[in-house]
Amino acid sequence: MSYWLDLTFFKMGFWITWALIPVVVEILPAFFSSIWLIVQHWHKTKLNVPEKLPIVSLIIPV
Repeated sequence: MSYWLDLTFFKMGFWITWALIPVVVEILPAFFSSIWLIVQHWHKTKLNVPEKLPIVSLIIPV
C-alpha cells in the first residue's frame, strides 16, 4: 500500500512542480511589475506647462 501511495505523491509532486514553474517565473513577476507601474503612475509629478504655448516655426535650409 505504501508503494502506491509514494508513487502517487511522487507523480503529483512532479506535475505540481511543473504547474508552479510558470506561475513563479512569468505570472508573479508580471503581476508585481504591473502593480509597480500603476503605483509609479499615481505618484507622477505634474509638469507646470503654461496653458498657451507660443507658436514656433522652424525653417531649416537644405
